Amino acid sequence: MLEPDHSNSTKKGRVQMGLQRTLSTEKYQSLVMHYDIDEEIEWRTLEEREQKVMNWQRVVVNEFKKILDNSLEELKLSHKRAYFVDHTDKDLRPDPSDGIDSLDDLGSLV
Repeated sequence: MLEPDHSNSTKKGRVQMGLQRTLSTEKYQSLVMHYDIDEEIEWRTLEEREQKVMNWQRVVVNEFKKILDNSLEELKLSHKRAYFVDHTDKDLRPDPSDGIDSLDDLGSLV
């Protein structure tokens, strides 16, 4: 009796993924946007499965962008940048070109 060839048989799987973003819209006010999918896919090879998962990832990202933009427009909101009270735009880390050649030199910065 011949064994069935399972190498090209159709397999099923589920794709579950989502995106969530929290936006500051006003002082002390935020909006949480969440979008996810749960889809069943059929595939014969790992390459086909990978391609279908990547396709769904593109769909999720594109739909999330549209939903986010439409929601902000509908609610007449815009994204506001949130900063700490003492926020500065300066990067206070030492510049690596300031003559620090080894870890031993870091002790002189303290």
